[in-house]
Order: sequence, then structure tokens, then C-alpha cells
Amino acid sequence: MLAATANPTPQPTDTDGLWIHIVPRGELPNVEAGIVQVLDDPAINTIMAEINADRQRLGSKWPGVYAGREHHIYNDECDSPALAWFKDFEKRDDGIWAKGDGLTPMGKQAIANGEYKFTSFAADRAHAVPLGGNRFRILKIDTVGFTNQPNGKDLLSPITN
Repeated sequence: MLAATANPTPQPTDTDGLWIHIVPRGELPNVEAGIVQVLDDPAINTIMAEINADRQRLGSKWPGVYAGREHHIYNDECDSPALAWFKDFEKRDDGIWAKGDGLTPMGKQAIANGEYKFTSFAADRAHAVPLGGNRFRILKIDTVGFTNQPNGKDLLSPITN
């Protein structure tokens, strides 16, 4: 399991230079879904290709990848304002990173206040390929949640330390 990054995460005083680890490389057990999410080279490459395909398809109308509090966007009883609309991504040895210039003012404040240390992506099972048993390779992410209790915490770099 790969947990270290060659590129340290800067402090949030300049969020334009901040990069946020949104998809780790490795295997993430998802106890709630009863599966293991596989995030290997084929998965990371396909996720990046899907993001780029959405960007190409929508052009100037592409909003970016939504990031909010936890996964509240999927709960009608919770408010789900955007903390970020990520548009710039980088593939690294430890997964996919999003550039912090996509943070909204609310997101910048949440980072500055240290409200969240990690991220957690959400993926639809329709965008996963079964690998046998309970293992599924993730091919596309739908949203990102800022959280303090992500699956695979040991695979993610904290947003700030």
C-alpha cells in the first residue's frame, strides 16, 4: 500500500498553490457497500480520462467536479453547498490530486479553519468493473466529500497538517 507522496502539500495560506489528494492509489474497503474499491493504474488512468471526457463534452459549460461536506449532496435532509468545483487534476504516484484554486470561499474557510483533513470520493457501482469476489475497479468518480473519516485514511495525504 502506497501512502507517501513525493510532493508535499503546502499550507492553505495560498489556496491557488494548494493541491488536494482526492483519489488514493490502492485498495479501499467499503464496508457499507460490502466491496473493495480497486484504484490501480488502469483505474486512475480511466478516472482521469473520464474527467477529461466530461470537460471536452461540455466545454465552457463544464462546472468541474463537485466537492462538498461529507457526502451530504446525496442526502435530501442535508444542505450541500459546494466547497469546491475542481477543474485541474494531476496524476501522481499515490493517486489523483485536485488543484485548490477550485475551492469556493466557503471551502477556503473550511480548509483555513482545519475543519476537514481528508477527502472521500463517491462512485456509482455502474462505473466499476467486477474483478472477482467483492473487488471492483473504479472507473469514474461522481463527487468528492471533505471528511475526517474517509475509507483508506492510510492511503490519503491530509489536506493540511
